[in-house]
Amino acid sequence: MLSAVLTRGPEVWAAAPEKAHEVKKILTTLQDLSPYIQSEAEEFLRSLPDGLWQGPNDTSTTRLQA
Repeated sequence: MLSAVLTRGPEVWAAAPEKAHEVKKILTTLQDLSPYIQSEAEEFLRSLPDGLWQGPNDTSTTRLQA
């Protein structure tokens, strides 16, 4: 199911920035992702439009670590 979420196009996240931010926060808590999901997670994060890295209460600028 995570793969289905991560592979949505950038236009989906631009239309629902609050959901994109939630997914980003979830990804930063996950550990030991399979290489397949890890690459999808990294692509998801790269595809986010500027400004979606931080939500209203998020002061972190840390991207998902490989």
